[in-house]
Amino acid sequence: MAYENSDNGAHLGGYTEEYMAEPDGPFAALHISVKPGTDFDTCFRAFDHDNQEYIWIKGWRRDFTAIEDCLEA
Repeated sequence: MAYENSDNGAHLGGYTEEYMAEPDGPFAALHISVKPGTDFDTCFRAFDHDNQEYIWIKGWRRDFTAIEDCLEA
């Protein structure tokens, strides 16, 4: 089942783990949600919260911080 391109649609579609990547060189900060168990070293699908769209990320080499970890700091 396809869900709308929105934060709520992504969550209903199983993209329940939120991550934030800090800016790195030419890359802007990135706020995404992924499905539980996503392997960040492979090609994976994520929901981009800033642009409200699903994106594919290939072998991401940035450090992601879980949003819940950001809130606890």
